[in-house]
Amino acid sequence: MTRLQLIGRNLWLFLRSVSRDWWGIIFLVYWLSMMAYAYWLLSYFFIGIPAAHVLAFVIVVLLGGRVLIVWANRRNAKDALRLSANAEQCLGERIAQRAQLAQELLRAAVLVDRAACEAVHRNGKLAPEHYGISRRRTLAIAQRPELWERFPPAERDLLIAQEGSWPWDSVWPRLARIEDVRVLRWALGMDAILTPFEFLTQDLRPAFAISTQPSLVDGDRCLNPWDLRPARNMANAMFHRCIAEGVQRGFFQVGESEGRADFLALAERMGADPGSDVLIGTATVSGATEQQIRWTAQMAQRRSIVLTAVIEFLGGDSTLDLAIPT
Repeated sequence: MTRLQLIGRNLWLFLRSVSRDWWGIIFLVYWLSMMAYAYWLLSYFFIGIPAAHVLAFVIVVLLGGRVLIVWANRRNAKDALRLSANAEQCLGERIAQRAQLAQELLRAAVLVDRAACEAVHRNGKLAPEHYGISRRRTLAIAQRPELWERFPPAERDLLIAQEGSWPWDSVWPRLARIEDVRVLRWALGMDAILTPFEFLTQDLRPAFAISTQPSLVDGDRCLNPWDLRPARNMANAMFHRCIAEGVQRGFFQVGESEGRADFLALAERMGADPGSDVLIGTATVSGATEQQIRWTAQMAQRRSIVLTAVIEFLGGDSTLDLAIPT
């Protein structure tokens, strides 16, 4: 996700929330009315209408000049990323580490691509003329000598298997690896922003972009482990918040020894103050549906697992294994 996309989604979220809040609309109309009334009083009784027009012209010129200055000093996305503390050039051993992260990104994208095809095939929505396309595309990438050995034997068998033959318990866990793709794209500097949970959707396009154009993983950028820790902490916080809500509603079971009382206290505290609660889409966790909470909890858990593994790897761990249990 780019910064511009994040700003646009935040603006859209604000407009949607205001449209559902009558008090917010009334306040906005009242504020605009007071501004217009104050301008009329100023222009009519104090400085006169011509002077008020001059004042308005000066304000417009100042604002326009500010816009022109920002535009003249703008930087493109590549330059902005280079200036960011979260995007440093990979030097020394980081180059070898980046190569391994790129291989993991390719592996995850291949699995997501093929799993998506299997899901569509199982639902009977795959047109006959598209049979075999995903299998050929993913195998062409997976069977590269440097990548094939990274797949466990069970996943090699799945990739070789005929389309439509995957059992469902093999499809869903690999669709969930879209979170691996998001995290690794961000860690490799391909995306300026790791999509926040309030804007997270079931979007597989980041994986398809990699599987259809593998050269996208090439580059020399890689975040440092300390740049990844805040995102890992946020993922942990979202996971615990979703679990707390599920425990309170009864669809997640947590024993007393696992902190059930703490989860209930967290859910009660957040539910009592919606302004401090975290968002899932346009709703707080306390106002989200069970399906939304379950899906977000799973994505947050997977994001935390992947970020932890990448942080440990970049911090000096010699191995990087993001394979899911089979």
